[in-house]
Amino acid sequence: MNNNDVDNDGVNDADEKDAGLDPNKNDTDGNGTSDGDEDTDGDGISNKDESDTTKPGKTDENNDGVSDVNQPADPTVTHSSKVGEDGVTRYTGGVEIDPLGNGASHIDRVTINYTPEDGKDGVGAPKTIYAVNKDGAWGLYTDDAGTQALDNPLISINSQTGKITFAPDAVADGTSLSAQNDNKATAPKSEPSKKISVVAKTITTMRINFWTKMTPISTVTVSIMLMKLLPA
Repeated sequence: MNNNDVDNDGVNDADEKDAGLDPNKNDTDGNGTSDGDEDTDGDGISNKDESDTTKPGKTDENNDGVSDVNQPADPTVTHSSKVGEDGVTRYTGGVEIDPLGNGASHIDRVTINYTPEDGKDGVGAPKTIYAVNKDGAWGLYTDDAGTQALDNPLISINSQTGKITFAPDAVADGTSLSAQNDNKATAPKSEPSKKISVVAKTITTMRINFWTKMTPISTVTVSIMLMKLLPA
């Protein structure tokens, strides 16, 4: 018998305890699938493939104090962009969040911290909002339980994929936006993923007129990037 894996399900006992599983039962929920073949944190990797049964104690590859069995995959947080007719990718000033962007098979909730504009192109008060997955239908809310719907036309979500889009004016220029996945509903003792952050870009557009005497002969639009990508 492996003293680090009493029930021989391929998951070390410390990892099972951390994930709310029974280290003495190889099928804690009795659904016919062993705890080792389950994916408790919904990151697309089976529990046994995230657990080291050759050593005592939690399996924690990134040394963040959270068992790998019990930590969902991180979301992706990127600057929104589009490819022009010339094939060049240009940033639009917005931000996009994908809860499943790093291969997660399931995510229950995303906690998002950001700083909005104040309505005068300045910096407003920091806010926290939540994307909540209710039986496969995603929505945006102001509370973590998903009872108070968010009313903000500058922030949208795809109800099927959970992808969240912040319009350029939704986030104050030069401020940080972060997102963090968790699976509280499927694993009551689960811990959140790492917090992934980006700094909002500032995009300024100028119009330059070329004149011949008093008549403009052409207008050129030039976009200037004032801030580069600064992931946390």
